[in-house]
Amino acid sequence: MNSARSAFLLGLALVSLAPLSARAAEQKHLAVLEFEIAPGLKIDRVVFSDLARSAVNRRAPDLFVMTRESTEALLQANGKTVADCTGECEVETGRKLGADYIVSGRIAQVGKHLFLTMRLFSTFDGRLLQSADARGTNIDELVDQADAALVTLVSPLGAAPTAKRSSNAAKRSATVASEGAGSEGHIGGAAQDVAVGDDAEVVVQFASEPPGAVVLLDGAVLCQATPCSKLVAKGPHDVSLQREGYEPQTAQLAAKDGAKVQVTLVRISARVSVETEPAGIAISIDGKEAGASPLAWRELKAGEHKVVIDDPCWQSDGERVVLKKGEDRPLRIVAKPRLAGLKVTAEDEKGNALEARALLDGKELGKVPGTFKVPLCTKSVEVTTSDSSQAVELKLEEGKVAQKRVVLSTRAAAASPGKGRIEPKSGLEFVNLPGGALEGGNFAGTRVAPFALGRTATTVAAYGKCVAAGACTEPQTGAACNWKTRRENHPINCVDWNQATAFCGWIGGRLPKSEEREWAASGGEGREYPWGNQPPSNQLCWDGEGSDLGKGNRKTTCPVGAYPAGRSKQGLLDLAGNVWEWLDTDYNGGKELRGGSWGGGYPSYFRVSDRLYDDPSLRYASLGFRCAQ
Repeated sequence: MNSARSAFLLGLALVSLAPLSARAAEQKHLAVLEFEIAPGLKIDRVVFSDLARSAVNRRAPDLFVMTRESTEALLQANGKTVADCTGECEVETGRKLGADYIVSGRIAQVGKHLFLTMRLFSTFDGRLLQSADARGTNIDELVDQADAALVTLVSPLGAAPTAKRSSNAAKRSATVASEGAGSEGHIGGAAQDVAVGDDAEVVVQFASEPPGAVVLLDGAVLCQATPCSKLVAKGPHDVSLQREGYEPQTAQLAAKDGAKVQVTLVRISARVSVETEPAGIAISIDGKEAGASPLAWRELKAGEHKVVIDDPCWQSDGERVVLKKGEDRPLRIVAKPRLAGLKVTAEDEKGNALEARALLDGKELGKVPGTFKVPLCTKSVEVTTSDSSQAVELKLEEGKVAQKRVVLSTRAAAASPGKGRIEPKSGLEFVNLPGGALEGGNFAGTRVAPFALGRTATTVAAYGKCVAAGACTEPQTGAACNWKTRRENHPINCVDWNQATAFCGWIGGRLPKSEEREWAASGGEGREYPWGNQPPSNQLCWDGEGSDLGKGNRKTTCPVGAYPAGRSKQGLLDLAGNVWEWLDTDYNGGKELRGGSWGGGYPSYFRVSDRLYDDPSLRYASLGFRCAQ
């Protein structure tokens, strides 16, 4: 994917994510969530969501209907997938997508019939505007019925047709007008009386918690999803409410004016969620792989289960739990790393022993020479002096001591810029860059003046000092946000452009300009990626093919500096991957972003020349920053 298409996708996401108040006078947006399919049904959900989009386009052509591609791009930007957007979070999901209306649906099976329940919500106030049902004995019949039901569902979105009198009524009016012209006196006769009796039916309201239950009255289907209200014959009735995955609930109804039936359904299954400290650790449930932490709610049968860490980097640990029907049990496991030993020595090119300091995956380790107890899956050790630095990759064995002799080049250090200095307020390290003319890219020939740039993105710990000083506001929390977690050495994320600007101002700096960021990432010599011209693999924190966790398995950010193989010519770390970084440059109506993020899977996002943009007011887990001075 080239940078233009990248900008288009993110730009589409940003338009949709803009606050509703700012778009009040603009075209209204509607998003269709992929329909929920009950477990065990082999139905392509795409068919029904496409039917919904088509129905909206026919009924309300002035409405902007978001495509599946734009919806998925937005969700991925927030660390989500279409599977995260079913159930009771419909309205909230619609708001996050920036839609004014949201359509959702669910397909379940009761007996021999398939039931489709669809809902139309307003995201402004959460109101249910309309619901519609369809049923069929097979998929083809359900599709036919769904097409007609969708017209009813989206009817509140289109202009109501102008009422027209029938041709007979029009003729009668014309006759009366003709006969009455030029004459006086009474015409016509008395109206015929109609005998009426007491109504034999009353309106009964049906509701369940959670909603979406099928209502059966005296053994026959009355409505396909609660909440609903139906005409019911006065008198006693047997009522049953049924929903996939829940125990059926029965009740006796005495149908009369104002009658209501409301029940609480009990799940047949239980649910468990799993968090680990740190995150990103492989978990197994009952001996089967469940994925990397944090694990969202997983449905399990009531009874005993084993939830354990099943990761080669971490000691096996976990919990044995006994779950009851309908129980939700959150679990938190503090992981202990498997350990290895590491002896590190340093010398110059002539073989003279040197004293230095060591960084383990970007985090302070200690003085060199020295022997250390380290986590088994440590990726690299970097040895630095005041004049030079050198990083080496590690492959450790549990319980054994590995020896690393690091040779530092004093000639390279004297000729190469990149000496670091610590900023006292934040504790962040800054690298002095000489500047120069850009080769190729977006600013070919542009000359960049000397400046300093953070060696890494701003960390949670550094940003916390600004908050404590009262100079910065707190970032957003939840999901994959790092604020108020123990990920102190991860980049601060879920911050908007103004928060990033405030932090940099607090330490006497600023956000970098677009041309400065491009010069730093290219090393001043036209590199395609910060590390060179080789495509991304394991040099960065990302989620694509070749990443260290495997494609699609990254769930959150990485510690800053954890991938020294991806450093720039001047020793800057994470200029590609981990978080998109805010810049002090206007671009396509927003603020420019560079670098790609931990959730990105397209190599093009990480090219030095790739440019994206975002609304400066937005905060999500892929957004962070580093400062310039």
